Order: sequence, then structure tokens, then C-alpha cells
Amino acid sequence: MIQIYTIIKIKNLQGQKLIKKQDSDGANGSHVTLEIQQQDENMPLLLKNPIQQNEDQKNPEKLQNNNFAQQDQQEKKENEKKENKKNEFKNKLESIEKQCKYFPMIEKIEDIKILLQNYETKYDEDLQKFQQNFEYLYANSQENQQKVREIIIKLYENTSQKRQVDGEFKYYVRQIQGKQELKKNYNLDFQHSVLLDKHCNAFREVRGDGNCFYTAFGYQFLQILLFHYSFDQFIQFIEKLKQIQLSMKIFVEDIDFKIDDKETEKLLLQDFLNRLIKLKYIKDINQRQQIFQKQYSTYEYESDEIDSCLYGLSTIFFRNYSDYIIENSEIKEAIFDKQNLLLWEMECNSNETVIAELARNLNIFVELIFFKDKGCNIRQYGNRENYKIILLIKPGHYNIGLLQKETQIDHLIQKYHTIHQELKDDNNYQQQIEESTSLQIIVRNLQDQFQKGKLPEIEVQQLKVGLK
Repeated sequence: MIQIYTIIKIKNLQGQKLIKKQDSDGANGSHVTLEIQQQDENMPLLLKNPIQQNEDQKNPEKLQNNNFAQQDQQEKKENEKKENKKNEFKNKLESIEKQCKYFPMIEKIEDIKILLQNYETKYDEDLQKFQQNFEYLYANSQENQQKVREIIIKLYENTSQKRQVDGEFKYYVRQIQGKQELKKNYNLDFQHSVLLDKHCNAFREVRGDGNCFYTAFGYQFLQILLFHYSFDQFIQFIEKLKQIQLSMKIFVEDIDFKIDDKETEKLLLQDFLNRLIKLKYIKDINQRQQIFQKQYSTYEYESDEIDSCLYGLSTIFFRNYSDYIIENSEIKEAIFDKQNLLLWEMECNSNETVIAELARNLNIFVELIFFKDKGCNIRQYGNRENYKIILLIKPGHYNIGLLQKETQIDHLIQKYHTIHQELKDDNNYQQQIEESTSLQIIVRNLQDQFQKGKLPEIEVQQLKVGLK
């Protein structure tokens, strides 16, 4: 019986080779040993085919050329790697250099964010200060609120509710209508349509009664108070009314109804200001807008919050405020029907004079747009840098005008996001520069408005959301 034992000793595979040894093992057979010997480190681990090796030895020039070709290929790869790294670094450097041009702009945006935070902090501080020190001066008990509600509803019952009016026309202020409805409503020719479009491109219809001027004017000024004034500006106006002890008289022609006693007038003013303060307290400005619109436009009692009285209180207030500023002006003798200012549902024929005085006293800019036949005429009162009110008048009736367009806040937010998006795309570099230049102008204007306290609260909130 022949037994073969194979012993493999593995010491170190790298640089070693197998050696076969065969010894006789007597009658029992042969003993074969495979050993791994240390190999010359210059010798390749796998030897070439002997035939190929012989050919290479016969053609040393070919072997040398192959070696040169391999070296050239290796050098080429190394050079390509170096060039790629160089280009990559160059591109990154160029990108950084380009983005550096935006760093001042980004810093300005951060400055705006700081101004926003400062605005919000001051707003909260002013609100807290008012609540702690002055809120009690404007508080109104539920009993007094009910008294006011009964007075205003009785006024409605003796006047507007006696007339038959279709449902949609009962609302004191209706929903916004666009450009097409505006042109259709006022039936303008092409030339005047183009002119109007520069000043007004939407409108709200107000209820058609003798109070329509005070509805159209009062609604817009309350919007300025509630959505544009800072809390500090708002309180300054409220305190001014307290100081002058504004009357809240009202008379109704040919009807035995009047408000002409100090206690009732004080009660009405207190309730009116209390309603405005509660609205201003609402932090969410969209919610505040919705509640204001509902409270002002509603024509009948729905709840203690939506009780239809804001319209009546506002109308009485602005009639008395008009009477107050005319009485204290140099032109009071020029208004021959001044008594109409305090007559419920009665128009004053000297409204333009009243409008001019209101614009001056309230620091607003009023555009009065007259419509006649198929044309329109535009008159302006006050400083155009102030908050604007647009009044649309067709003989016998006023409506609320609106100019809907992109604001500087809209432009800022759009350009801010555009620049950040296009910074990723070097192909749009020139457009990025143009956007950045335009953005800088807007930022400077905003900073100026912040410093002067003229940036509307509603735009501050829009900025806060847009720059998150």
C-alpha cells in the first residue's frame, strides 16, 4: 500500500516559491514534500509563459518600448489627476470670489432680520406696558357693552332696517372685486381705463345710504390703525382721542332719536375704542383681518363679538371727528351745511373740504376719484408719502378703492430666494449681480422706513415669514 503525505508549509506568500521534493520511503512508498522557499523580491510572483519569456528575451527593444509605454500612460494619468484637482480648486475659488460679492448683501438681510426682531420685541413691550398701566382706562363692563348694543341696534331699527334691501346689499362693506368688475361698474372708455389702472385696479362696494362716505373713509382708516400702525402709534392715536374728549353725538332727521348726552357719548366712545384695542391684541394678523372684516360688514346681531355695532360706532365716530377738526380749523365758516356732519345718513355737500382737513389732521394721503359718463377725474389731498386712502365717487355714492400690486416686501422676498437659488448656478452670475443690486436698493428703503417707524405692521409680519 502506497501512502502519499503532502506537507505544505506556508511561511510568507509574498516573495516565496514552491519546491517539490520526493524521497523514497522504503517499501511503503514515496514521501513528497512541497516547501515554500524565499523568492528573490525582484522576481515576479507569477512567471511569464516560457515561450513568451523567450520571445521577450529575443526582442529586448520591444520589451523596453512596452515599459516606456506603461510609464507614459502612468505619467499621463498622474498629470490628469493633478490637472483635475487644479481645475476643481480654481472653480471653487471662483465660486467663493463670486459669493463674496453677496456677503455684504447677506449681511444687510441679517440686519433686516435684527430690525424685525427689535420691532417685535418693542411691540410686545409696548403691549405689555399698555396692559399693565392703561388698559383699565378703556375697559368696558358687559353691562355697558349691552347698553351700547341696545342704543346702536335701536338706531338701525329706526333708519336702515325700515327699508327693504336685498340680502347681498345689506352688508356695510362687501368683498373685493377685481379690475374687470371695476371697469364694468364704472363703464369707462379705454383712455380713462388706462388712467384709472395707474391709481386703482380693484374695489369694495359699500352699502348705499347717506353714510357711504364715512363707511368708505372710516373702514380704510381703521385698516391703517389696525394693520399698519405699530402698537405704539396705535396707542398714541387712542390716547389723543381720550385727551380731546371727542363727542359721540348723532341726530336723525325727522325722527325722534338722538344721542346727545355726555354719559351716553362717553359710553359709546369707550366701547368703540375697547373694540379696536381687542382687535389690535390679536397676534395673528390674518385672523385679525378676518375678524375685523366680519365685525364691520355684518348688518345684524350674530353674537356678542359679531353684533353689527362696529359699523354704527365707526360712523358716529368719524362724523364727530370731522365735526371736531372743522370746528377747530380756519375754514369752518366756508362750510354752509356743517350741521349735516352729525346727521345720520345725511351727506355733507362740502365733503371735499372735509376730506382735505381729514387728510391733514390724520397724516394720510387721500385720492378722490370722480366718475362721470365714461370718464374719471383724480384729485389728491395730503402728503403722498403717508398711508393712502382711495375713495371712488359716482354722483351720490362712495366706494372703497384699492391698488393691488407687488410691494417692496414682495420684491425683497422674491429676490432674496432667487439669489440663494442661483448662487448654485454659475451660469446665472450676471443675473445674480443684477438681482443683488436691485435688492440692495430695497433693503436701504426698508431700513429707512424702519428707522422712521413707517413700515406697516402687516408688511413686518410678511417679512418675518418670507425671510425665515
